[in-house]
Amino acid sequence: MTWLRRGLVNFVFQSATSGPIFLKCVDASGHMADGGTKDAEFIAEQTLEVLDNSELLGFNFKDHFGVIWMDGASNNVLAGKMLESLHGVPEYPWLCVEWCTPHLANVVLGKFGDLDLVSEIIAEGQELFEWFMNHHAQHAMFVAQSDLYYGGEGKGRTLVGGADTRFGKYFSMLVRMLVEKPVLEATVVSKVYNDKKYKDDKIKARILSPEWWAKVAVVSKAVSGILSLIRMGDSNKPTLGMLYPAVIAIEEHLEGMLGRLSSLSANVVTTAHNIVTPLAGDSDIPYAADMLQIWGDYAVHFKSDLAMAAYVVNPIHHNANQQANESVMNAFYRICRRFFHGDDDIENTLAIISLQLTAYWNKSAASFSQEYAWKNLDATPGHLWWQSHGSSTNKLRSLSMGLLSKLIGAGESERMWKKWKLTQTKQQNRMLHDRAEKKLFVYANMELDKQASAFDPVYGKPGGSSDFAILKTRALEEVHKLVLSLDKEDNR
Repeated sequence: MTWLRRGLVNFVFQSATSGPIFLKCVDASGHMADGGTKDAEFIAEQTLEVLDNSELLGFNFKDHFGVIWMDGASNNVLAGKMLESLHGVPEYPWLCVEWCTPHLANVVLGKFGDLDLVSEIIAEGQELFEWFMNHHAQHAMFVAQSDLYYGGEGKGRTLVGGADTRFGKYFSMLVRMLVEKPVLEATVVSKVYNDKKYKDDKIKARILSPEWWAKVAVVSKAVSGILSLIRMGDSNKPTLGMLYPAVIAIEEHLEGMLGRLSSLSANVVTTAHNIVTPLAGDSDIPYAADMLQIWGDYAVHFKSDLAMAAYVVNPIHHNANQQANESVMNAFYRICRRFFHGDDDIENTLAIISLQLTAYWNKSAASFSQEYAWKNLDATPGHLWWQSHGSSTNKLRSLSMGLLSKLIGAGESERMWKKWKLTQTKQQNRMLHDRAEKKLFVYANMELDKQASAFDPVYGKPGGSSDFAILKTRALEEVHKLVLSLDKEDNR
């Protein structure tokens, strides 16, 4: 939705190494004017049109194994279910639709923030933020103390505020306040601050209260893993292979919070009880149990077949004993059936994959037996590791490269709204959608030639791949054509 309140749907192709390509933007205004809505059926229909349109940059998307990422709006969730139901249809055998990881994590944090005890802490933090960031004098004093603390003018840091549509920012706000606690304390005890003699200065009392900081610390610790998940999903790096273990780590962390306080000293327990209210029944931290329940309600969306399959072949987790996890392995073989849909004898293919997977785990294949292959795994993207070391297990290699080259979010589609501001302004407010879309295509794709030109396969049938550079080149060619076309229109 732009500031002109048009109902728009962005379609962006995301790649592991060469950056996003804007494909098209559908204006649903006409559909809505006729009595329709930007509903699930409409979104699913437009998505299939993009997949079916082989003329779009001369690339046939439906012949390639990929993932459709959508945000968590109710219409998008329903559209995703409609599209996912087509994966058995011959035209769309590979189809995978996933809920954008940062969006899903933000929904979870929004539910956390609705808990009474947590919302109270957030409200107090937001009040503190506004005290220092919305008033010139208090802000100037904070900046001066921050520069002093970090070693010089201009080296200081600022606070981070919350945002109603990005629930994670409220928790990021609390985390940053913990980091800036020494600066905040120095500010409110400084002579220049106290000379102001603010009446009923509850902000000063809050900053100097160990009990309040204990509350902030507990909440910040509870959500630390989810904030990391948002950062992981909002990057342009292929992190699908890291998603499942990150989700399991968050679960273990929340479960650990339920029993952690019982082992602490009596004084600490008393302080912790004050954080949340007296204990009820057998619970140690009442809102930790609520958080775990909320997480459990949404965790199934994180633990998709795709995420579990990528976890199986991620070399960083080579020794994680995935073969002992029945649900993970079942998910892996379901993805195998999608990926190798074109094989005449799929059962034979699965048997070959099983043998190759065993060779990978045991390091018995020649390409896995070399010691150098297992060094610096953190520095090598998983799909490139398989490209270099999977030559002796070709089928597993093509599957692994296809999985580990995937991103886990729709962040670039969201960031297109910023670029819309370049195309439609208050001075250019009568531009028709067709022309605005052309300008957006230019703005969004004009810097593709500056992106890394490393080989980035868009995986199709097993054993075959196409170079992403071809698609990028076609997008740049289209940019040059549109620039000339728009210049002619402007000069008429």
